[in-house]
Amino acid sequence: MLSSAKTAFNEAGDLRDARMVAFLEQILQKFLKFVRVIEQLE
Repeated sequence: MLSSAKTAFNEAGDLRDARMVAFLEQILQKFLKFVRVIEQLE
């Protein structure tokens, strides 16, 4: 995913690649949805 992590971040610690930011946001949203579904099962 981040094969070049050493250069993937700027001086402020933010990801440089907007596509990677969007991808990670999408993955986290799906994970949160999964967690909410699992919480309903408990």
